[in-house]
This record gives sequence, structure tokens and C-alpha cells, in this order.
Amino acid sequence: MKRTSKELKRIARDILNNRYTIPMGAFVTAGLIPAVIEIPFSMFTGDNPTTKQLIITGLAEFLIMLIGQVLTIGVYQVHLNMTRSKEFRLSQIFDPFRSSAERHFGASLLYFIFSILACVPGILGTVYFYFTDITATSIGILCVGLVLSMILAIIITLNYQMIFFLLLDHPLMKVRDAFKES
Repeated sequence: MKRTSKELKRIARDILNNRYTIPMGAFVTAGLIPAVIEIPFSMFTGDNPTTKQLIITGLAEFLIMLIGQVLTIGVYQVHLNMTRSKEFRLSQIFDPFRSSAERHFGASLLYFIFSILACVPGILGTVYFYFTDITATSIGILCVGLVLSMILAIIITLNYQMIFFLLLDHPLMKVRDAFKES
């Protein structure tokens, strides 16, 4: 069914009409929870952190990032339920933790790994630039690496952003299948 832009805007306005407090609350809550969890770790490092502190903080930041992504999947659930005229509550942001949490964490981890791999050209270009003299070649390698990383990140985002929605819509779908379908 093909709809005009004007019709899509009207439908979106009708769906949101006086019903935006719960989705916005879910969005804010999903952002605040990881931020509050992260505060002690950022305070823990201090001015001159030891290697042990850096490792613990790095691992904590990684786990907090995964928790934040799964909370974001919960926000997606709230939005899906709202647009489908189903019951939606703020507590639904925790649903991905209750049902098939391993799938949501696995998808978040795999998506994170792909995102990191997209950054490799930029990291290599930056390392090359840092350890060589400032020349046109080193600047060119840095720029090419950064642009290539941005292009790869956009490609990964466009190709795999829907995996979380697929996992929500198909509770029995495996993470690998969600990536293939996306």
C-alpha cells in the first residue's frame, strides 16, 4: 500500500496525539539508567588511573553499553506496541531482559563488533598519522581512513539496524537469521 508523505504525517500525528508521555518517558529512562550506572566507574578512575582501574572501567563501560542497547530495544518495543494500537507501558523497556535476553544481548554484541570493525580503517589511519611526520601522505592516509570508516559505519547501520525489530517481532528467530534477514 503506497501512502503519500502527507498521509503518513497525519497517521503519525494521530498515533501520538496525547500519547507521547510514555514513549518519551521510556526514551529518557533508557538513557538515564546506563548513565547512572556509569557514574561510579567514571569517578573510580580519578586523575591518574592504574592499569587495573582502566581495565575494570573499560569492561564496565562495555557491559553498560550492552545494557543500554537492550534498554533501547525495550524502547523500540514500546513504540511498536503504540503504533500497532496495543497496550504500551513504561515497564516494557525491561521486556527484552525478561524474554530471550540472550538473543538481544547477542545481537547487540554482534552489532557492536561490526561497528568496531568499521572503525578499523580510521584507527589505522590515525595510528599511521600519529607515528609519522606530518606530510601530505600521512594526512591523506588519515583522511582516507576516516572517510572509509564513516562509509562502512553507514553501510553497517543501514544494513543491520532492523535486526532488533526483527527479534522483537519474531521471538523464535535466531540472531544469525535476524542479521541475514536484515
